[in-house]
Amino acid sequence: MMKKLMFLLATLLPLTAAWADDSGSCGENVTYTYVEATNTLTISGNGPMEDVSLYTKVIWRVNGYYDKIKTVIIEDGVTHIGEDAFLGL
Repeated sequence: MMKKLMFLLATLLPLTAAWADDSGSCGENVTYTYVEATNTLTISGNGPMEDVSLYTKVIWRVNGYYDKIKTVIIEDGVTHIGEDAFLGL
């Protein structure tokens, strides 16, 4: 019984981790990736990240993990960080 339970956990754990991750666009040629396991947000691509205003929905705020982010990585190629993108972080 214990072997079956361990096998089930080992099989399902990677699936639940994949559901927690998120990615998308935050500029014309700029994307973000959030990894819940490490609470890391990575911004990558080429060019500027979008500016943020009260009317812009920043995806990491909308998806409810904004207050969980511990590390932000801005990769080479990103030429502008969106104004107020990390306000209050």
